[in-house]
Amino acid sequence: MRIQRLHTLILPIVAIFFISIVSANAATWTVTKSTDSNDNVCDVDCSLREAVFNADSGDTVDFNANLIGQTFTLGGTEIVITNRITIDGNLDGVNVAFISGSNTSRIFRIAAGGGLALRNAILVQGVGGPGSGNPNVNVGGAIYSEVSTSLSLDRVAIRGNTAELGGGVYLSTGTHHITNSSFTGNSAESGTAINEIDGATLFMSNTTISGNFLSNDMGEFGGGALVNRGSVATIRNCTIVNNSAKTGGGIAMVPAFNPTVVNIGNSIVAGNTATGNGPDIRYFPVPDAVTLTSVGGNLVQDAANLPETTFMQPNDLTGVNPLLGPTNAGQGGHPIATHTLQAGSPARNAGRNQNAVDPLTNEPLTTEARGAGFPRITDGIVDMGAFEDQSGNTSLVVTKNANSNDLVCDTDCSLREAVHQAGLNFGTETITFAANVFGTLALGGSEILIQNQNVNIVGYPDLNAETLIASGNDVNRVLRLNNATVNISGMTFANGNAGAGFGGAILAENNSNLTLDKVIVRNNFAAAYGAAHLSGGTHRIINSTINNNSANTGLALSTSGTLNMANTTVSGNFDADGGTGIGAIFVTGTANIRNSTIAFNRTSGGTGGGIFNSGTLNMGNTIVSNNIAANSPDIHQSSGSLTSVGGNLVQSTVGFPGGTFSQTNDTTGVDPMLATLADNGGAVTTQLLQPLSPAINSGVNANAIDPFDISVLQFDARGNVDRIINGTVDKGSFESLIPTAASVTVSGRVTTADGSGITRAFVVLTDSNGTTRRVMTGSFGYFRFAEVEAGETYVASVESKSFSFAHQIVVITEDLSELNFIAEEQATPSRIRSAAARSAAIPIWPPTAEGSDTDGQTGQYSRLIHRLR
Repeated sequence: MRIQRLHTLILPIVAIFFISIVSANAATWTVTKSTDSNDNVCDVDCSLREAVFNADSGDTVDFNANLIGQTFTLGGTEIVITNRITIDGNLDGVNVAFISGSNTSRIFRIAAGGGLALRNAILVQGVGGPGSGNPNVNVGGAIYSEVSTSLSLDRVAIRGNTAELGGGVYLSTGTHHITNSSFTGNSAESGTAINEIDGATLFMSNTTISGNFLSNDMGEFGGGALVNRGSVATIRNCTIVNNSAKTGGGIAMVPAFNPTVVNIGNSIVAGNTATGNGPDIRYFPVPDAVTLTSVGGNLVQDAANLPETTFMQPNDLTGVNPLLGPTNAGQGGHPIATHTLQAGSPARNAGRNQNAVDPLTNEPLTTEARGAGFPRITDGIVDMGAFEDQSGNTSLVVTKNANSNDLVCDTDCSLREAVHQAGLNFGTETITFAANVFGTLALGGSEILIQNQNVNIVGYPDLNAETLIASGNDVNRVLRLNNATVNISGMTFANGNAGAGFGGAILAENNSNLTLDKVIVRNNFAAAYGAAHLSGGTHRIINSTINNNSANTGLALSTSGTLNMANTTVSGNFDADGGTGIGAIFVTGTANIRNSTIAFNRTSGGTGGGIFNSGTLNMGNTIVSNNIAANSPDIHQSSGSLTSVGGNLVQSTVGFPGGTFSQTNDTTGVDPMLATLADNGGAVTTQLLQPLSPAINSGVNANAIDPFDISVLQFDARGNVDRIINGTVDKGSFESLIPTAASVTVSGRVTTADGSGITRAFVVLTDSNGTTRRVMTGSFGYFRFAEVEAGETYVASVESKSFSFAHQIVVITEDLSELNFIAEEQATPSRIRSAAARSAAIPIWPPTAEGSDTDGQTGQYSRLIHRLR
């Protein structure tokens, strides 16, 4: 009843705001340039700042269509909005305005009494500034909405912004409306995406909040992707996943002077993490001060700390995995990020149709988050979350390794058949693999063609990429993309052979768009571009490894379109014709590279062993070293432009203009001291940084981003090690855990009770800060961790579908070669290895007497376990 009365009171205010925007005397001010200026005049030479300055209440600011592809970068100060205006960043119906605070300022501040209706825009790299109530606290990384204001977001992506409170937006008193939008990669102490306080009212629908994270652990109540303190939030068909915080990784409800109210329906809140309580929703049970209400159709994965009856409304689900695909910021030409629903997702056709409404107007949602062409309800019953599956509920699950093609993907389905079926269905399809499908997929002697369609291929992104291998068997290329958008994660492409053609493993042509995430591309061959040829289009390679491919030109990879690469290793690729090949990476288009390692590629008689550039190359935090070529061993600048944004290490200074690598933390002429390519844990092979490497703690933190969407890199290439561990990011794709001490190695074996080795189990090491590393057991159950910090306390555990194991708690002081695990029929309490049995492990539990704390280590153990909960 409280929520009903609040809605009645505020709707007239909302109506006044939106009527003012379309008043009879409204004017339109057109932005004509991307550079920032302010002479207080908006004429044929008009910046965004000048257009906003001139706009009165009810006016609209739009953008000239000839500005496609340009970034609107502010000049170090925020844009202040004092009137109630609309900013529409639609450039041509598909492309939208890309607005950056360039890591120096907030982007927009809505002054008291003002209002902003923002549509069709991407806001990145905003940094919060002082708040009006507390000038000592930075609030609102992208947008700060002061008291008595209104903010409306429609088709807006908020990416990679940061503040102390409200990494994306900070909402004060007033009425706010967010729809068809996304918040990704933002960071803060509290409200990593949205901070709503003290009487604010938020209506949100069709919105994704994903991958936002805690900047530090100092806030009193911690984080939450959405923090609601003394405000009202009404949420419909939203996806709030994979965020991290101190408490309430998804939603944090904090008691305050005003009631704290969340009313939620048809939404997914799952996979969020917290260092304290309430990973998905943190609920402070204060009577009459905090109210959490479900209207049904929700999926909340962890509801352990919530009132038992909260999520017991029709179609509510708790304790289940929603089975979401990776974020995809390009589906349907839409600028926002969405998570597809994988085959078998319990969120499909599981919402409540009556809840599929815009909570501001109570009008039915006609489209899902991507807008026109993507109906909100496709199979009679609405899906949970911001994304609606458009495939007719077809489950595209590969059920066998063998190749076949009867043009049907049913219970007998090959990868080739799944791809064919995906092309018959409307929208973006997601292909997954049955649990018994791993190892090598047979292709039957011909490449798989993905043509005129959008498809996600999701292997095993949480396991080692070698778990699933698509192989050309040294006979044929693996994949060819023709006018297609394809996102691939969690698998390996190997032994492809394009013969006299391009792209040994993958050929992307006719403006196709390719994303590789947690993918290994190895041992492929072509006359040109041994791993992949990316012709036109926009491509993203992240958390991946490209190694041991061969060709005569472009030893591994080429791009004539736009390539965005981060956390990727390109290593050991070589010349196939005896010494005239050029460039492990061959750039004729545009390549933006961050935190990658390009090393040990070789062409004895060619040019540019690492990179051959005749296009536009932009580099940051990247290692290019130990490559071999007759001319310009590491980088050869043939034509075009080569730009450093700092934090690079380029060993050879031959082949490009002097002074190129003279930006902050750039280093030339030194060896980064890379180890050989190896399984160092995580999804892909990497080259660790040896002790005393000059690449350790010498990057530029601002460059540790995914250049595809400017989101912050949270982890290194392995996917389970923090990207910044000791205050300053390392150069390259690998983040060192021990910058000042020699490394130790931990290894052992996982067996059944009868001594048989257990393969493909995961051994996990968790330190006292909660940082985890995983490695998969190989043949006969053996495993190995490299570069383990000595003197640390660890919890060692094993993850297996078929067996349970006791935890082991150890202090590692030197190399440990017998950290062994024996399967048990039932789980038992954590135990400690005997010092006599393992000389390198010091037991710390149990205490010597009841209630005692031997050398303070019982407390250390308690803190460690608390962090793991």
